[in-house]
Amino acid sequence: MEDEKSTSTSLATIPTTASIKSSSISSSVSSQELQRLLVKHKNYADFDFRYVNIGFIGAGHITEKIVNSILMRTKIEAYRIHISANTDEKNEKFTRLGCTFTTSNDELFSRHKCDVIFLCFHGNVMKTVKRKFTKEPIDHTNYPKCVLSLVVGVSLRKIKRLFPEHEHLEKPIAFYRLVLNSSVVYGTGICTIDVNPDSKFLTQSLKSLLQKFTRDIENVPEQCADYVCCLSSAGLAMTYMFMQSLVNAAEKLGMDKHLALKLVSHLLLNSAKSILITGKSIDVLQHESYRNSSPTEIGLLHLDRYEVQEKIVEAMKTSYERSMQLSFKEN
Repeated sequence: MEDEKSTSTSLATIPTTASIKSSSISSSVSSQELQRLLVKHKNYADFDFRYVNIGFIGAGHITEKIVNSILMRTKIEAYRIHISANTDEKNEKFTRLGCTFTTSNDELFSRHKCDVIFLCFHGNVMKTVKRKFTKEPIDHTNYPKCVLSLVVGVSLRKIKRLFPEHEHLEKPIAFYRLVLNSSVVYGTGICTIDVNPDSKFLTQSLKSLLQKFTRDIENVPEQCADYVCCLSSAGLAMTYMFMQSLVNAAEKLGMDKHLALKLVSHLLLNSAKSILITGKSIDVLQHESYRNSSPTEIGLLHLDRYEVQEKIVEAMKTSYERSMQLSFKEN
């Protein structure tokens, strides 16, 4: 699965049944070998929503948002959602929703036999993963159908080491590098994945699940996922901060708070739509929104005087560096 789903692989490079058969004839490959090749390029990550068991390793902020979104927007029963964390701190929060909670990762595989696993922990956990991931080696018959990693600073190559026998399975695990932000709880979140969402590498069942979190699933190469994670989380919070500043300014000018909030929300929505619909750059659209020497330009020059854009860039860099520190610091 590693070769067929790497970011450098395109659909054009995936052999078809005909090409495999042709290659088999020319090189006298046995029928058993032909079957192995055909199996290798088949995606087994499909599942039935009525019976799927979903596991989360890590019980932090993003796990809470994803779980709530699943419960609100799918027909998956709460008892089929299983959360594992190294402490009981979040136990009550998830069990109150009807989910199962454990402090043993082993139970997600041996007891609950989860079909889908979300990895939602800090990358530094991987430093001691052989000791902490599971107490006992996972029986390959209990391997999940797919693993969705949200772990910053850790490649899928390293994630796959958690399942050492996956390459020898008749039905290989599908591994994905996923990015979600907290807006998934409202069904409007950022969702990126390291494969083309319309390709054979993302089954319809998994795609349907992800579409409950977002309106659009974007394809982002694995090597860019950490940057996207920072942009979609810190960027979201900074956007809300900017919106709050506009609302505060409108209030000081005498506008009703609720009306100001509504207008600012439409303002941000209209700005985003203009970018996506026209394809024009932000600079072009910004200059189209005012004329020279207008009151708007005076306000923008005031922001430039305080280097607001540069400060935002620095804030994003600081956030990204901190996420990397959390990924690599010792436990």
